[in-house]
Amino acid sequence: MACSVVRQTQPGNLRRLFLLCTVALLQALPAVQAKELRIVTIESAPFGFVGPDRQPTGMMYEIGNLIATEAGFTYSNQLTPYARSAHAVVHGDADFVLRYSSAELAAAAIPVTGVLRLPTIVVGKPASRFESLADLHGKTVGTPRGGRFDASFEADTAILKYQVADYSQML
Repeated sequence: MACSVVRQTQPGNLRRLFLLCTVALLQALPAVQAKELRIVTIESAPFGFVGPDRQPTGMMYEIGNLIATEAGFTYSNQLTPYARSAHAVVHGDADFVLRYSSAELAAAAIPVTGVLRLPTIVVGKPASRFESLADLHGKTVGTPRGGRFDASFEADTAILKYQVADYSQML
């Protein structure tokens, strides 16, 4: 079973997230329940990364583990690049991912609920001011490969979009 949390809501909805994911996971076929739940977490701080102790950590990594634990599943959780996380679910290499939606993911996963709301941040030269999408016209903006974060931004053809592997490459 593929379970995907794709929309953003207020952090206070975490209990509802656990309940909904638990119900969705328990609805799975008995054969699937007998297997280990395979979680993928996007490898990008603060969502999922390797900490100083060389162990995976991050807010989405820990939330994914907590959902599986609360649901009573044995599980594995693997850090993977953003675009590859949807690919893993679509191709059956993962059962669960916490991330933004995409057309590829929507074809294979069931969106359950939002986890949290995060602002979009635009970083530029110190003298630059970006207060609206129009301020980005003619500029090249790095975006995580496979990510779709804002419909207006995506539709604005005057903004040049450059897909990158992760936030570090984007900067």
